[in-house]
Formats: sequence, C-alpha cells, structure tokens
Amino acid sequence: MIYNNEKIVSVGKGSPLTLSWELVTHCQFKCSYCYFNPYESSTNYSEVMKIVLTKIKNIKEPVEMTLLGGEPTLHPEFHHLIKSLYEMNHVTKIDVITNFQPTVEFWRPLLPYKDKIEIVLSYHVEYSQKNFFKKIEALKNDFNMNIIFLVHNELKYLSKLKEAADKYFELGLETLPITFAKLVDRSSGSAEYFEYQAETLSFLSEQEKRVKRLKYPEVIPVTTEAGTKIEINQMEFSSKNMNRFKGWKCQMNALIIHPDGMVSYPCTNQKKHILFAELGKRNLVCAHEICPCEAYWNFTKTKNS
Repeated sequence: MIYNNEKIVSVGKGSPLTLSWELVTHCQFKCSYCYFNPYESSTNYSEVMKIVLTKIKNIKEPVEMTLLGGEPTLHPEFHHLIKSLYEMNHVTKIDVITNFQPTVEFWRPLLPYKDKIEIVLSYHVEYSQKNFFKKIEALKNDFNMNIIFLVHNELKYLSKLKEAADKYFELGLETLPITFAKLVDRSSGSAEYFEYQAETLSFLSEQEKRVKRLKYPEVIPVTTEAGTKIEINQMEFSSKNMNRFKGWKCQMNALIIHPDGMVSYPCTNQKKHILFAELGKRNLVCAHEICPCEAYWNFTKTKNS
C-alpha cells in the first residue's frame, strides 16, 4: 500500500471496545442492497435487552456502543435503553445508526443524554426521505450528527443523489461530518463493492473534493515505513482501495450483538450466545480481500514484514 510514494506499514490508532448492537430485525425500508434483509421476528426484544444490558454493565473497560438494526429506533424500549446505557460510566459513546425516519419530537427526550450520543444518519436514495434535511436543521444544534450518503450503483438514482448532495452543501453544515459511501455486495458470502459506472465514479470523485474542504472531514491515521504519520480523508482512503488488509495483523476490538442475543466476532465465523461470549479484544490476521466497515479501519492494523 503506497501513499504519496511512501509505503504504509500501519493503519489506525487503536480504539476502545466497540459493541455493535442490532436492536431489532425490522425496518421501515427494504433497500435492495441491504445485507441484513430486514424481517419481522418473534424475538422478545425487551427480554433480550435486559440480558444484554446486564452483560455490558459488568464490562471492566471503556465501551463505545453502536446501535443499529434493522432500524434501531423501532425497538419498543428505545428511550429506556439509551438512558440505561448513558448511566453506565464506562459507556463513553452511543452511536445510533438510523434512517432518520422518526420525527423531530421522537429525538427530544434524548436531550439529557446528548453528550454521549451521536446520531449517524443514513441517506437511502431508493426512498424519498423528503424531510431528511429539515430534521437535520431542526436538530443540528442539539445533537452531534454524522451523515452517510449511500451512493447507489444504478445510474437511475444519480440525479437524485446529486440533488441531495447539493442540498447538504448549501446548508453550510461544515461541522457535521459526511461520508459518501459505495455499496458493499455481500451476496457471495464475502464483501466487495458493487460495480460502478464512470458517471457515478465521477460523482464520487467530485464529492471527495468537496468533503476535503469541510471543517471536520473523517480521516484515517496511517504510518509509513519512514515513520511519517499521515491522516488520509476517509473517502480518499476508500476510493484508492486502501481498505485492503489481507494478511495484516489486526487488533480487532469489536463485537456484534444480534437481536436474538447471539454475539458474532467480526471477520470470523465464530458466534456465541451473549451469556457465554467473551467481550474483549482479539488479535487476528485479516483473511479478507476488503474491509468494508469504516468503523473498523481505526483498529490498529500492521503489515507483516
């Protein structure tokens, strides 16, 4: 991996334990590219919540939570769950990955917990989301927010993506980080980007330039063989295919908690019920051609010599 003619030998800077909790299986949307394929379930989400919260409460190190789904805001006890996590001192951050369908009033009860919350807004171009930006304007001074534009690979959606991107930049939301992300195809059992045509790649390139001019772009820290430390814009990192770490040593400090209480260890096929799962860091050698999870790029990865 080369950047500015220097060989990169490590990526990331380490991270606290990250728990990605899939709160529910269902969603208001059914996007064609969704790897989760949301569905209704007979799972008693409230009972699973009690078990998971008890397990998290007993963790002895700092924890960053990511709440997702399905659509996490559809959990029957969403506000209570947020309050419970907030009151745990070792839970330092709570990210909510949402399609932002709930009304502004839905979010107001979370204001007492806002110092730990970041709302990560996913823009899905297959659906109208006509009030998406109005709600951002209404809440931008109340919550930390982060926007992910999922860039569809089908050309029929390109004009709508351009319109939405222009709307974002017209609002002057420089303090709200934004990422334009390519879609990941997991249909084969592994992860790879969908194929993109030249027009969409050109759109992505233009947005990359615009994002670089923002006040707080998302960046990935890297170190070169010469000891040079560089921060690379996250979109550039992806567009230059730098998220390929096969054979690298990785300090994976993340777990996925599923709606039924099972726990997956990312990058492996290992799965256990949360009652028996060990929640902590693991050292592994990356076996995948691509790392599609931006959240995992900051876990320390070292190239084998």
